[in-house]
Amino acid sequence: MSYIVLLIILLIAPRGETALTDVEAEIGTYDDTVTYRSLIVTSMVLGAVTAGGSVAAFHLFPPVYAKPIDYATDVQSHEMASKKRASSWL
Repeated sequence: MSYIVLLIILLIAPRGETALTDVEAEIGTYDDTVTYRSLIVTSMVLGAVTAGGSVAAFHLFPPVYAKPIDYATDVQSHEMASKKRASSWL
């Protein structure tokens, strides 16, 4: 919500004096305020999308909890898998 308020303030706020001298008109090929505002708005949108994606990911995916390792079962399943691989090679 705060991003939207800040975006509205940035778009509505006065941009300062727009009268350019002859030298500034020759040198300047783009309006600095538009460029800086577009960079700020782009970074704000990117931040909002990243934050929203992170919140959605944490809410959509189930939590993962660590499980205790049963050493005997782990060793037995590893031995059975290795025996199956060995017998398939023969």
